[in-house]
Amino acid sequence: MADNVEGAVFETRQIMERYARPAELTVTEPEAGLARVVLVPDGMTPFDPEAYFARYRERPLHRSGEAVVEDLDSLTLHVNRFKDEASALYAWVQGEPGMLALYDYHEPTATAEAEDHNGARFCRHRCRYAFPLSEEWHHWMRFNATGMSQEKFAEFLEDRAMDLLPAPANLKAERPPGDFGDRTGDEWLAHVLAQLRVKLASPNELVTLSRELSVLVEAKVASKAKLQSGETQIVYEETHRGEGGEAVTIPGAFLIGIPFFVGGARYRVLARLRYRPGREGLSFFYELHDVRRSLEHAVRDSAKRVAAATGLPLIFGRPE
Repeated sequence: MADNVEGAVFETRQIMERYARPAELTVTEPEAGLARVVLVPDGMTPFDPEAYFARYRERPLHRSGEAVVEDLDSLTLHVNRFKDEASALYAWVQGEPGMLALYDYHEPTATAEAEDHNGARFCRHRCRYAFPLSEEWHHWMRFNATGMSQEKFAEFLEDRAMDLLPAPANLKAERPPGDFGDRTGDEWLAHVLAQLRVKLASPNELVTLSRELSVLVEAKVASKAKLQSGETQIVYEETHRGEGGEAVTIPGAFLIGIPFFVGGARYRVLARLRYRPGREGLSFFYELHDVRRSLEHAVRDSAKRVAAATGLPLIFGRPE
């Protein structure tokens, strides 16, 4: 019985060695030339020569990986550190805006043809920037077009006084504004103000207004009048005395200057100042004018700054 078992084990071993033995083969690849590969039967772990020998190299054959930076200065620094002649920048404004630096991007056709190859590269080495929105942006957007009581609105203006900008001097709308890149210029601002027929308030006027509103929070509106300047004059009547109160002039608009992105440059935004009557008195709110297009302009402007600082071509869109 034992002899039969030993004979069966021996035969099984011979069969396994005959049919389960790995085979070594040399193949020719058009670009890389000769390469040695190992063929193994199903169910066996294949041997990867590249992974094996990579442990003994002093450095990898190719750079790979994706860095994520938090501000534009870091993106510029990273790009200047790793770029080469074929590197490129991509930026997009639709959806969630972002930028991507491709260091090992495909070489231009003219370069590849001159060097007699197809120019294809791995596109594995990257750096990404997601245009993280600033705290100031979130704060102003959170209350955009949101009605507030006189008291709350007065507190809001005083809390955000550091974001208020003075009105530029000598605004003139001599001709229509230029292309999309000129949207933050004084000429564009003067053109918009003329169309809206509103007057800009200075930071001092807004702070003064907030204090007047806080004092008159218990008063009742007696009358409202639209002035030629675009401002609104509201006359309050003191209810506890039954006699005429004082007039408070409400400006039509004001300017804020905030960074759209964390660590980014400040951009100027026009805010229209509005109010509506309610059962419990006037409700005040502001509306940021054309804010979505302002954000798109800031993304394009920032991307162009990085391209200028790095010397890389800039493509608006997403890479393949």
